[in-house]
Amino acid sequence: MRSTDYVIGILGAWLFFIGTNGGQIIIAFKSLHQMTREEKDQIKRGLRKALLIEFFLLVPVGAILLLLVAPIIVLILIRRFSFSLGPYATSEVVRTAFFAFLGAISYRFPFQAFRNLIIRTARAAIEEWMSKGETKSQSQAAGKLTKRRRRQK
Repeated sequence: MRSTDYVIGILGAWLFFIGTNGGQIIIAFKSLHQMTREEKDQIKRGLRKALLIEFFLLVPVGAILLLLVAPIIVLILIRRFSFSLGPYATSEVVRTAFFAFLGAISYRFPFQAFRNLIIRTARAAIEEWMSKGETKSQSQAAGKLTKRRRRQK
């Protein structure tokens, strides 16, 4: 892969970020007297910083991550579905479109997938912990009930 492929991929991811977060970007550039109370609260909670961090750090990292694994994905798809791009495989326009597309789909994908994995794992652990806690509570309550019955006899 050429370095221009990475640039095109990151550019595609940035453009997708701008397209999907247009409303928040507009809020971030409004002056204080133009904002509603909710918008002011978003700014106070760090909307501008969050947008900057996502734009300059998270979007490029996600795009580069996907672009690094893209050759493997493409190879698997070509072998799995036995297709060929024929003369388009060497076309500069198709190459540019392909890497821009990879950049666009990379936006939020790796981090969202990782975040969802962490959330599911944490939720499962909490639910397991809670069910063990309920089981202990139930067994302790049953034990206390048995002791009371023994005393009553």
